Amino acid sequence: MKLPKTVIVDGVRYKVTTMESDTLDGQIHFKSKKVKPFIEINSKLNDKKQGMTLLHEIIHAALDPICMSPKREEEIVLRLEQSLSDVIRKNPALIRSLVRVLTSTSDPASG
Repeated sequence: MKLPKTVIVDGVRYKVTTMESDTLDGQIHFKSKKVKPFIEINSKLNDKKQGMTLLHEIIHAALDPICMSPKREEEIVLRLEQSLSDVIRKNPALIRSLVRVLTSTSDPASG
């Protein structure tokens, strides 16, 4: 899969990189004093699994401000990953419409 160079989640730009691992599909590193935020995806995964892993890590990024327990967060992330990937897979016309509408430069208040 051709991964994007960056992903912006809630105004935070995450660099997307690859790594090789026999144990991890992906991981996210949040901003700290030493490191800018980035997402790593295992380059050994097939394209579908890389896409699912990227979606999974994006959901983690979106939930980060909530500050819940890691176990509970992972449960929620897995459920959202499954549901959202199913919506994306089964509704390609909806996704194209959302991209068109959400990237439009028209004033949302007028519409």
